[in-house]
Amino acid sequence: MDDSATPTPRLLSDRYELKGRIGRGSITEVFRATDRTERRTVAVKLLRRHLAAAATVHDRFLRQAYRASRLKHDRIISIYDVGTEQGHTYIVQEYLPGGSLAAYIEREAPIEVNRALKLIHDIATGVGHAHSQGLTHGRLSPSAILLTAGRRPKVGDFGLIDATTGERGRDQPAVTGSAAYLAPEQLTGEPATAESDVYALGVILYELLTGGAPDAATPARPGTTWDFPAAVTPAIQRLVLVAAAADPADRYVDGIELAEDIAETRRTQRSVARRMPAPRAPQPLPEEDDEPLMQTPPPPDDEPPMPPQPPVTLPNPGSAAGSGVPGAVVVALVFCALMAVLAGVGLSFFRSLDPTSLASVPFERPTPALPTVAAPTATPPAPSSPAPSPTPALTGNEALVPQLVGYNLEQAEPWLRELNLPHTIKEEHSDQYEIGEIISQFPLALQPLRQGEQVELVVSLGPSERVVPSVVGLPVADAEQALQALGLKVEIQQAASDTVAAGVVLSQAPAGDAPIPAESVVLLVVSQGAGQITVPNLIGRNIHEAGAALGRLGLGAQPVNQPDNAHPPGTVISQFPPGGSAVSQGTTVTLAVAVQSQ
Repeated sequence: MDDSATPTPRLLSDRYELKGRIGRGSITEVFRATDRTERRTVAVKLLRRHLAAAATVHDRFLRQAYRASRLKHDRIISIYDVGTEQGHTYIVQEYLPGGSLAAYIEREAPIEVNRALKLIHDIATGVGHAHSQGLTHGRLSPSAILLTAGRRPKVGDFGLIDATTGERGRDQPAVTGSAAYLAPEQLTGEPATAESDVYALGVILYELLTGGAPDAATPARPGTTWDFPAAVTPAIQRLVLVAAAADPADRYVDGIELAEDIAETRRTQRSVARRMPAPRAPQPLPEEDDEPLMQTPPPPDDEPPMPPQPPVTLPNPGSAAGSGVPGAVVVALVFCALMAVLAGVGLSFFRSLDPTSLASVPFERPTPALPTVAAPTATPPAPSSPAPSPTPALTGNEALVPQLVGYNLEQAEPWLRELNLPHTIKEEHSDQYEIGEIISQFPLALQPLRQGEQVELVVSLGPSERVVPSVVGLPVADAEQALQALGLKVEIQQAASDTVAAGVVLSQAPAGDAPIPAESVVLLVVSQGAGQITVPNLIGRNIHEAGAALGRLGLGAQPVNQPDNAHPPGTVISQFPPGGSAVSQGTTVTLAVAVQSQ
């Protein structure tokens, strides 16, 4: 049924002012709106009128919306309000200006492997939180995932589509264009489970990596071919195929376990990449029967060489030294040499172990029978990583430095405190490591260090450049938050506007999508409404700074000297009109300025 002829209200609950439609689905229409009470931009979802008219659907929809509103997680879209007014059932939720993940995939996929893993890790943590609260999504797809201005994903619509099952018009399919993300058990009519959501996440990850989803008619049935790009390693292929296994029992049990395995896979991939030695000479290509690439990584290049063993001189049986019991002497010397070699091998093996017991143990599951992976990258599933070994102390006042590279600084600091190893921090930009992750360390992992000696850490500031999101049209508080989350600084100027509400961004410099260095300043011009300007609070500022601030707002300054020895000369000690007052452009503000009394 088409609801397009049904008039849409312009104001809901005398609070939410609808500005324009930004989306339409089989069950809701989505509008950008202004919350007059909180003075912020929100998204309002209106349940289609023919669905709201069915009492059972209306009740289920509201009940599911109330359940979803209790989910509080930074990777889940916040629901602010739920209600019904004059036949219109609505949900008020967080407004996200970055668009949907579906549009992002269509525009940019296939994307770089590490970026794809980071996106799915973030999504899986949000979905996993819902699973921990006993709530499944049931219809997870890229269209249900929205992006912030900084391209961080958030998941919405938990259970809302299933709440309307059986009441859509015949021309309204259950999930238009989303059949590829439905688990096989859902296609046979079984209810959705946490494993069903995991299946959808596996398909979405595959789509991010390849640019296309599996055939919607036969998703993940035995014999389905999954064609991965050459850049996708066997370990990542296994992660996708376990998540999207045909049998629910072979998948990760919920989003949390999937997120944990992704985090471990990312850490392992970085570790392998760092430990691979530079090529020394061209090597012949392996034959088809050779072992596949990416097996157990070689030891690190910085592994200290074994000290040379002194030559063992065997006595001459015919000499005086060898007379008497030559056989016993030879056996004893050979035994000593053999023990020395074994001790060296044992030390090398010990140093190859992972030193930290504080890293999370990766999710382990018996490898299921997986669908065939198409050439040229077909390989057997990668072996699972061993559980990390405890960090051994060498003596009472020594410890082995743990492996810290790739971990977040917040994780590493408690480990160093426990080992009584202070640390210094140097920050550098990195395109490979996320903000706060450790790029390098000295001494290296497994090196002995006396307690109290320092460990030097280099911590990532993130990429050296940022892509500025477009924040025009957003409330200034939302715009500042989006820019500051990217490590950008914000400068605000105010200007009158007869068409844009007060507190909304009129323009920005640099413009949206422009690459700029990290920590750069983004200038926001914010509306003051129809000819009204808010006077800033200038008390305590120097008169020159105060005059410049008023000039940027189109206001004048009239300084008046006032004897005062309690403040530095030139300090503004009072003003009129006071800070926060709304005045017309061109108004002069009188500033009392401290001067030394005689």
